[in-house]
Amino acid sequence: MNDSCPLPGWPRLMRRKTVAAYLDVSPGTVDTLDLPSHRIRSMRYWLRDEVDSWIDSQTGHIREMDTTAYLEQWG
Repeated sequence: MNDSCPLPGWPRLMRRKTVAAYLDVSPGTVDTLDLPSHRIRSMRYWLRDEVDSWIDSQTGHIREMDTTAYLEQWG
């Protein structure tokens, strides 16, 4: 199983309740975490890739880079 595959159905750009569901925590807990977020107009959003990277930094997990895709593109 490839851990770097995003889960199907999770949007790339998530609002607070969606991030909470993704992390399996309450929306209030999301506010206490040091997660990077972005303001677009007046709304606050989290990028799934940044949330995944934050999880990796908290757990010490390092995702392996998909070198095949990189080499195919930049070869």
